[in-house]
Amino acid sequence: NSILVVGAPDAYPYRSPSEAPLTTSSRHDGESPFVYLAKRHQGQYVVAGIYRDFSISSSWITKHRRIEIETFIHDGATGSVVARKRFIAEAKGSVALLNKPPIGSDAFYETDFGKPWGNLLDQIAAWVEHNTACLPFMARILQIKDGIIYLDAGSESGLSEGDTLNLVQWKSPEVRSISGENIGQEKTISGSVKIRSVSGQFSIAECQMQGGCPRISPGDILSTQ
Repeated sequence: NSILVVGAPDAYPYRSPSEAPLTTSSRHDGESPFVYLAKRHQGQYVVAGIYRDFSISSSWITKHRRIEIETFIHDGATGSVVARKRFIAEAKGSVALLNKPPIGSDAFYETDFGKPWGNLLDQIAAWVEHNTACLPFMARILQIKDGIIYLDAGSESGLSEGDTLNLVQWKSPEVRSISGENIGQEKTISGSVKIRSVSGQFSIAECQMQGGCPRISPGDILSTQ
């Protein structure tokens, strides 16, 4: 199954490149910038990368450029880091940015500089696809009306009629590392819903809990685990 991806090129949620993955201050409502991005784009996980090296070195024969990107996968429900990895490539030959075709064009990725850079981005994409495919599927409750639950994920995200999702709740406070990095929250399962009908980008579900679903509300997270 393919994984749907949407870009947010203007978003920079980290305090600085050197401090990544520590984030900027939370939004005024206390929401992590990764949670905000995930909700805004109906996403489950947020992928971000930082260039750790982009330097040029020279030998008497040729020039080299080292490209190092550290990539993070953030949980779209809590903002915590669920996977991270550094990817490294080296370009040789004509590695300056001047007088090159536009970055991102087919012609650019045929240059001495563009080929290893493009291969590195392909490696990152494959790593992200592999890791996110192994992580729990998540959806958010959009609204509840007359006992019917509307979710922000549908057939395009892989949901099918008859699927069951668990209602996930997190215990406070969040767990932080010694350096202050948010490394997650303990979660509990408090019930489940069953998908009744599916559209492209949303689904309709019904409660599977005894006594109904009085404790759920818009914004709550449903998950396969």
